[in-house]
Amino acid sequence: MKRKTYIIFGILIITLSLVTAQNYSMDISGLNTEEYNPGEEITFKIILLENGKEIERQVSYTLNDALNKKEISNLKTSNKETSLKIENDFPSGIWTIKATYQDSEITRTFTVGENLEIEFLIEADSLIIRNKGNTRYTKTIQIIIGSKTNSYAQNIKAGGERNLKLVSADGKYNIEVTDETTTIKKTKELETLGASQRTERKTYT
Repeated sequence: MKRKTYIIFGILIITLSLVTAQNYSMDISGLNTEEYNPGEEITFKIILLENGKEIERQVSYTLNDALNKKEISNLKTSNKETSLKIENDFPSGIWTIKATYQDSEITRTFTVGENLEIEFLIEADSLIIRNKGNTRYTKTIQIIIGSKTNSYAQNIKAGGERNLKLVSADGKYNIEVTDETTTIKKTKELETLGASQRTERKTYT
């Protein structure tokens, strides 16, 4: 009798376990292209199935680039579309979308393309080189003051900037700055600096 009781009890435990155990499966759909450029929108859907059927639950998701320079986390109802704009400051390269619900997890990847955007500004006697893109700026720029041309190699991280002092003899000059893609021109008065000042102020800060 005891043995029969144990067997029945064991069957009840197994049955209850099967009833209460949830079989979840996940996926991420809607990534229509391998590469997205700044300004574009990425649209995706976190699919959550319970025993093969779609269910709506709050799931968490995280997007981050390969170097973890930028991370975006949020909650979203499963099986609903989510749209996100690729901003100019999103680092270029491989990105990951990871969605999680309880013990279930799914990961997908996509690529953010390079956005080479540089801004040149001439303020007072300084040239400001501002990297507004999402990748390192490594071009060589030319600064033309009157009839003199000087070239300067650049290495500015995404979102960074550098200042270069403009130095020449007293006078009014036509100034041009170019990297063969972006060019600015301006007419400006420049003043002579002393030798010690000239050396110091021609360096980057």
